[in-house]
Amino acid sequence: MAHKWLVICLSLLLAGMFCCPTSAFSAKTKKRGQKRPPAATQSEDKSKAPEEAPTEQKNGQQPEVTAEQRQGPALEPSDPEDRRPDQEVKRSTVMPEKPAAQEEAPDEDRAREAEEAQRLTELFLRNQSVFIRKGELMVELNTFYNRNSRDDFQSIPGGAILVKNTTKFIDNSLILRYGLLTDGLELDLIVPFWIHAQTKQDFGVALSEQSKDGFGDLAAALRYELWYERGNRPSVILDISGKSRTGGTGLTGTGTWNMGGGITLLKTIDPVVFFGRIGYVNNFASQTRNLGNIFEYRLGMGFSLNDKVSFNMQLTGSNIQPSSIMGLDSSDVTGPVTPTVLSVKRLELMNLLFTTTIIVTRRFSVEPVVGIPLTSESFAFIGIRVPYRF
Repeated sequence: MAHKWLVICLSLLLAGMFCCPTSAFSAKTKKRGQKRPPAATQSEDKSKAPEEAPTEQKNGQQPEVTAEQRQGPALEPSDPEDRRPDQEVKRSTVMPEKPAAQEEAPDEDRAREAEEAQRLTELFLRNQSVFIRKGELMVELNTFYNRNSRDDFQSIPGGAILVKNTTKFIDNSLILRYGLLTDGLELDLIVPFWIHAQTKQDFGVALSEQSKDGFGDLAAALRYELWYERGNRPSVILDISGKSRTGGTGLTGTGTWNMGGGITLLKTIDPVVFFGRIGYVNNFASQTRNLGNIFEYRLGMGFSLNDKVSFNMQLTGSNIQPSSIMGLDSSDVTGPVTPTVLSVKRLELMNLLFTTTIIVTRRFSVEPVVGIPLTSESFAFIGIRVPYRF
C-alpha cells in the first residue's frame, strides 16, 4: 500500500514539471544568466525602451510585427542636422559639391573665346569699320611697291613730242590705331617713315631720271561708328581725316595740307559683308601749288573662308579736279628762267584690289594685297600689311 502511494506522488511530481509554462522557465533562466550592464548602457536602454518594447508571446500567439520592421531599415533623414556623424562624412566624401562660381567660370571663358574668335574674322574690315575697342592699340606695318607707266605728249618749242613717263614708289608706313573714350571711336595715325621715289622720262633720243628718298606726309584720321548693324539697317561709320606737308614739294610729298571726310555703309548678308564709302578731300592751296580737290569712292565685299583666313575685293577710285603748279620755264635757252604756271588736267584714278587676311595668332596677322590699275593714270601695286594688336 505504501509502495502504491509512493508511485502516485512521483507521477504527480513529474507531471507538474513537464506541464510548467516554457516561457516563464526560459525567462527565469535568462534572467539569472544575464550580467549587469554598464551605467551608460542602462541609461541608453531606458531611453530606447518606449521604442523597443519586447514582443513576447502572449496566450500562445506569435509576436506582433511592427510597422517599422515591415518597412525595413530606417531611411536617412532629409535634414542635415538629424544625420549621424558617420552618415554626413560618407556623403561628403562620395559626392562633394562644387561651388557655383567654379561651374560658371568655364562657361564664361568659352563664351569669351567664341566672341573673340568671331571678332577676329572681321579683322579684314578694319579699314572700313571701327575694329579697335576702347583702350586697345594696334600697330600696322605697310610695305608697298607702286608703278605707273604711260605715254604723254609734252610741249616743246615748235610743237609737241611723245614722252614715256615711268614712276615708281616704294612706300613704307606705320599705322597706329587706338580706341578712344568708348567702343566705336578710333584714332588712326599714319606715319610714312621711308619713301623711295623714282621718275623716268624717255624722249626717244634722250632720257631723264630723278629719284629721292625721304619722309612722307604725316596723316591722321578719326572714325566713329554712328549706328551699329541691326536687322535690315546697315552699320554707319563717319570719318574725318587730315594730311600735312611734311614730305615737302618733291617726289615724297604733295606740298599742301588737306582735310576731308566720308561716310561708310556696311551690311552683312551671311556669309558675305558688303561695304561702300564716299568721301571728299579739300586741298589747301600753297604759294606754289593749288592742287585740285578730290572726290573718293569705294565699293567692295568680303567674307571669311574659315576662322583663320578672310578674303575681300574692292573697287577704289578718285576723281581729282584740275591742278596748277608754279614752275620755271627754261624753254628759251638764250633768255632768263622765268616762273610759269603748269596746269594738270583732271585725273581719274581707279583700282581693283584683292586682299587676303591670314590670322597667325590672336594678335598677329599677315595681309598680302594686290592692286590692278583700271585707268592710265592709276598705279599698279603689290604689298603686304602686318597688323599687331596689343
